[in-house]
Amino acid sequence: MISIENLSKSFRHHEVLDGISLKQDKAEVIVLIGPSGCGKTTLLRCLNALETFDEGRITIGDIAITAHHGHLSRADREKQLILRSRVGMVFQGFNLFPHMTAIENIIEAPVTVKELSQAMAVKRGLDLLAKVGLEDKADFYPSQLSGGQQQRVAIARALAMEPEVMLFDEPTSALDPELKEDVLRVMRELANEGMTMLVVTHEMSFARDMADRMVFMEKGRILEEGPADVMFRTPKHERTREFLKTILPKKSFRSGNGKPPHPKQPTFDELLNGGGAPAAD
Repeated sequence: MISIENLSKSFRHHEVLDGISLKQDKAEVIVLIGPSGCGKTTLLRCLNALETFDEGRITIGDIAITAHHGHLSRADREKQLILRSRVGMVFQGFNLFPHMTAIENIIEAPVTVKELSQAMAVKRGLDLLAKVGLEDKADFYPSQLSGGQQQRVAIARALAMEPEVMLFDEPTSALDPELKEDVLRVMRELANEGMTMLVVTHEMSFARDMADRMVFMEKGRILEEGPADVMFRTPKHERTREFLKTILPKKSFRSGNGKPPHPKQPTFDELLNGGGAPAAD
């Protein structure tokens, strides 16, 4: 479904992606983790043709794009347009058009890019709003919606193009803890429906429950990859273990009222021992 071969990308003299190779099967869910600046977002943007790359090859389905010394052939540049229509992306910052209602945001691309009729686009858009639990928010503007609601509209907007692959770039990182769960619920439903998903996230409960594989990146390279349960319990690389320790709460850490700060987020020890997420006191 997805094949990434020796992908490299530099910004001026800083190499952001350094020979990345990764394969992903149809309906597989892969979670990308790693410290800030390791290249996770750039990798997603290259897959969605929002960013060019210097060297390597990306294949999604039957579309393959190859770069040499930062150059794409005319044929490959045309393929980028096809690629964008087949790959949906949900951003950290929602990126909704502020002057458009929820339904207008959703139907914009199907009408202008796919030339779908307004009536058909609206019908599908309303179905997608219902799918993400926002059927009553069709005529609301982004400023009238919470962050979690805006992100769910953004997911519906991406799905409106009927993508073969969905990319998520830290979709819950800008949300308050209590708003994250509705977004994660929608993502879990998509995974259960067989959507091919590549997800950048620090939500380790989602990774534990839904990821078929996890990939740990650092300094533009893939340092380790494997099944999620194996990565959590017995990471091969010490750097992976150190990173997981930094993003997972410690059992001993308590907030001022004696409760864990994020009841649904498993602790490092619990993941290593195969336990579930800690319950609220």
